[in-house]
Amino acid sequence: MKKLLKLSLLAASLISVLIFGGRTTAQAQTAERYADAPLISTYASTTINYNYRTVDYKETPGGAPNYRQVSEMTNACGAVAGTTIVGFYDKYYDNMIPGWNSYYASGLYRLQDSVHVPAVMWEMYDLMQTNVKDVGVSEQEFVDGLKAYINGQGYSVSMQNVVSGSSIDYQACKNAINNNKVIALLSHAGDVYDLGEYSDHDTVTTINIAGSHIMVAYGYYEINYYDSNNKLFRTDMYLDVATGLSVPQTALYKVNPHNLSSAYIVNVS
Repeated sequence: MKKLLKLSLLAASLISVLIFGGRTTAQAQTAERYADAPLISTYASTTINYNYRTVDYKETPGGAPNYRQVSEMTNACGAVAGTTIVGFYDKYYDNMIPGWNSYYASGLYRLQDSVHVPAVMWEMYDLMQTNVKDVGVSEQEFVDGLKAYINGQGYSVSMQNVVSGSSIDYQACKNAINNNKVIALLSHAGDVYDLGEYSDHDTVTTINIAGSHIMVAYGYYEINYYDSNNKLFRTDMYLDVATGLSVPQTALYKVNPHNLSSAYIVNVS
């Protein structure tokens, strides 16, 4: 799997990177806001030794775009995630990004350009009323802004939340990805992970996100670990996400247990 990070690069980069999600103590007393907050530069690694393991793994064809906010924006994780979703569906619904294709003929997604993707991001930034009522966006502002943009391009969109309290409908997430749909993850402060895979053990590196953040899931990775007696001793269920960050651009988000406020399957027609 492609996920083993260069930890020296990670350690050097984490201090200077801003994560585009967070809330203050005062905001926590009202509606949760998704805004800028420092990325905590600590990480830890765990080793899982096993006799054998089974894997259920799937990504959408070509993965998903890896966009990040343009330099003039602040508190923009909602706009970045929304633009990533639009860039993903641009492959299947013409002119989602006017005047530009988000993908190559091979089906892989192109890097963010300097004109068309930022134009969509700025429009999304305004539609979500970023920083208008408070810093960043609320969940409802994110949902309403994303819907308004997609409707404005002439398409219908519905968003199905598969999180209820501490429960998540993981099978619904897998079904969505199998049907070539992406999922907007609205997460409280928590962790994302990087997986290193070897013949008899895995290493799981934890990267802490300091504040509430919006990411886009485009894959799933479920692992069953068995011991020397061929007994199942651990199951890890992840979603593969585009983080909206420079480092790491992609990561794994663990859903057993999860730290999500919501997870919206995005249906476009």
